[in-house]
Amino acid sequence: DQNATVDKPDKSKQSEENNEDSSEKQSEKEKEFIDTMNVSRGNESLVVRQDVAALPNNFQVNFDTSLSLQQINLSDSDENNAPVMTQLSHSLSEQLRLILNPTKASSLQGDFRTGKRLNMRKIIPFIASDFKKDKIWLRRTKPTKREFQILVALDDSSSMADNKSRSMALQSLNTISSALALLEAGQLGVLRFGESAEVVHPLHGQWSQSVGHKIQNQFKFDQKKTSVISLLQLTTALFHRQRSNSSTQTALSQLLVIISDGRGVFHEGKEKVIQSVVNARCAGYFCLYLIVENPENKDSVLDIRQPVFNSKGELEGIHSYMDSFPFQHYIILRDVENLPSTLSDALRQWFQL
Repeated sequence: DQNATVDKPDKSKQSEENNEDSSEKQSEKEKEFIDTMNVSRGNESLVVRQDVAALPNNFQVNFDTSLSLQQINLSDSDENNAPVMTQLSHSLSEQLRLILNPTKASSLQGDFRTGKRLNMRKIIPFIASDFKKDKIWLRRTKPTKREFQILVALDDSSSMADNKSRSMALQSLNTISSALALLEAGQLGVLRFGESAEVVHPLHGQWSQSVGHKIQNQFKFDQKKTSVISLLQLTTALFHRQRSNSSTQTALSQLLVIISDGRGVFHEGKEKVIQSVVNARCAGYFCLYLIVENPENKDSVLDIRQPVFNSKGELEGIHSYMDSFPFQHYIILRDVENLPSTLSDALRQWFQL
């Protein structure tokens, strides 16, 4: 008979492995969070739609009658020279063409007994029927023109320059305005806001490439404050005036696009800012906040934390700044190349409301 030999396990190796496993488990338990502060976020952009409370019943919209609705005097400065992103503008224009449907009836169609223009194809059947088939007139009932009113507001505060967002903001402004002009979306206006909000280009003004170049040079990015309340009050007043002066019976579609770094929104008081946002929602226009963020920055707006106090003034905790961001729809844009897809996604949500 052959003797079978069996290797006995080394108890010392087993004990070492058990010690390593237990030490790893203990270290995992000791770690309460994973360090992500220095991890790069890349160039990926975000489109966010927050859940907000329903609008209160019988809410009275407040209009500030002390605001100046007139255009500022444009300077002849040539300091900013952000290029017009032609390819991006065309791409954004085609994306918006699928979303911003025509609202104004300007083409003739239909078969009517009365009208202002004859349908020549119906004349012969009209005569052949012994003048009984008398629906031979055309009316302007086919929507082919867009009649939107869109305001683009650009943050003119110094934080835009400090956070390296200046060039991205100007490129975004040029791309959006050029795309809307190509699409003939309707009326386009430009605002700037810092310590207060001002009209740089009125809604009724004609848009061209030379006008766009002059407008971008009205932004110095040197204002010390960012007044969101002033911006929303001015926008509400401008849109209200346009609604009052409108001769059309159909409801106007009005949109405000805010381009900013998203920081310091609550410096005028959280409750006051939230009240202004609710007032804007009740005024009936859609507000989209476009946060431009340079990927080269060490910190992101998503990294900002702020203390939260209760009614007694006691600290309840440190929460994320974006968790209490007052605007329902916002985009965090880290690459201008992503602007056509992200902006079209956000506006598609507007029409789904």
